[in-house]
Amino acid sequence: MYIIFLVILAGGILYYWFNDYLPPRTPEKIARNISGLKVSKKDLKLIESKKETISFDGDGHMLLLFDVKSERMSDLYKQCLNANYKKLPIPDLIESIIFKYMEKTDEGLYKINKNKGHNEIVVLNKAKNQLLIYTYQL
Repeated sequence: MYIIFLVILAGGILYYWFNDYLPPRTPEKIARNISGLKVSKKDLKLIESKKETISFDGDGHMLLLFDVKSERMSDLYKQCLNANYKKLPIPDLIESIIFKYMEKTDEGLYKINKNKGHNEIVVLNKAKNQLLIYTYQL
């Protein structure tokens, strides 16, 4: 009886801590994992989602574009500042696929993660109340 209770308790604890990594893999979970921001489905509205795999080894890119509720924007902005995001504009914006989603604005923050061929760009655009997640692997 105690073993069953412990197994259920351990399963509940694991589910609580690792819920973002378990199925179903939703756009909001992906945004939360990549950006490091505390966002939920009620904070974001998915505008556009694109995923393209170029080859069998996983090369490709993914783009998620969200509208952020205006009342949550200031909190997300503070979270970004605490997570050492940099101020827009992005100096060397070569990634042309996200260039069309970016306006010439200084109102917002961004973060670029580069990990052995897997790159992630997160942009919080305060002027448009949008969160953009772009990942690509080469």
